[in-house]
This record gives sequence, structure tokens and C-alpha cells, in this order.
Amino acid sequence: MPPPSALRLGLAILLLLFTETFASPLALTRLNLRAISSSDYSNLAFFEQFAAAAYCPLNNRDKAGGTKITCSAGNCPLVESNDVVSVYEFE
Repeated sequence: MPPPSALRLGLAILLLLFTETFASPLALTRLNLRAISSSDYSNLAFFEQFAAAAYCPLNNRDKAGGTKITCSAGNCPLVESNDVVSVYEFE
């Protein structure tokens, strides 16, 4: 019979493999804590399109602003569909 410490080590390894194989409710709870709501995701997608529009040369041509935000590359359809107008433009 193996020494007690070897048995404990074997049992610990077996337990570790068992818990990694099957999803635990605790792991699912941690995943839910990191998740964001669909409305937050939509807002982030909208913000990302504003960031993409900032790099479009057509949106940096009139220093006074007041021009409609457009994106010739097609990277910001949500921004364009909301008829967003710039306040001030600079490079």
C-alpha cells in the first residue's frame, strides 16, 4: 500500500481532474459576472463606429464643423443612419 501522502496527492489530482471536467455552478456564476448586457454591447458597438468615423478623412475637412459624419469605407453605418453632425474637426 502506498504511503498516506501519496494517496492524498493522488486524490487531490483526481479531484482536480474531476472538477475541471464538469462545469461547476461557481464557474458559471463567475462567467455571468463578466458578461455585459445586450444594451451595453450595442452602445459599445455604436461607440466603436464613432471611433472608426474619426479616422475617415472626409470627417476632418471642415474645421468649423457642422458637416454630416460619413464613412466611405462603410465602417460606421449606425452613425451615418443617425444623421450625426460634427461640432469641430481637426487632424
